[in-house]
Amino acid sequence: ARFPGGGAAAAAPMPARALVEQLLRKTAALRFSGQDSADASPAKGAEGGVNFVHGVILDRLLGGSQQHHILEELLDGNATDMEGFLRSRCATNPLAGEMLWKHYLGRGRPLEASAILLHLAERSDKEVGLLQRVHSLDLARQVASRALPRSKDLVEKLSAKLDIAIRVQVPLHHELQLLAADERGTARWR
Repeated sequence: ARFPGGGAAAAAPMPARALVEQLLRKTAALRFSGQDSADASPAKGAEGGVNFVHGVILDRLLGGSQQHHILEELLDGNATDMEGFLRSRCATNPLAGEMLWKHYLGRGRPLEASAILLHLAERSDKEVGLLQRVHSLDLARQVASRALPRSKDLVEKLSAKLDIAIRVQVPLHHELQLLAADERGTARWR
């Protein structure tokens, strides 16, 4: 079919994953002064195993909730180092850590998944509350227990941390919330 003006009809739209993979492959060799290390191979750059352009593309996908499925699909491909990218973003983006630990667990790598969950539980982030941290710590323990007996020491360490959190930190947090909500005590502490 032809459009007015002589152009041919557009082909069927390319699936999002294929489009992004094609973009990543075509931009793999691009280098920017001061953004990519000069000695990095074309597929690997300075930050988290991806070059600057790939970082921009993947950050955009990570920041848009409707594109998260594309990142998850890219983890199965080889267009760029998705694991390296997500590892480099764990400190600033909890979603990167969540995607990564689930990927590791799905690939039969429970110790690596547990390490990411522990990192999520211990990272300094004011947006993540104590209960979410305790939940991440509990998940880390559960996931590490899938690698028993070789993970025995790690499971014991995580169990001890979880026990302290549940017996000390959570009740203390609850008491502090009660004190903060009490107007009589609030006036006295100001």
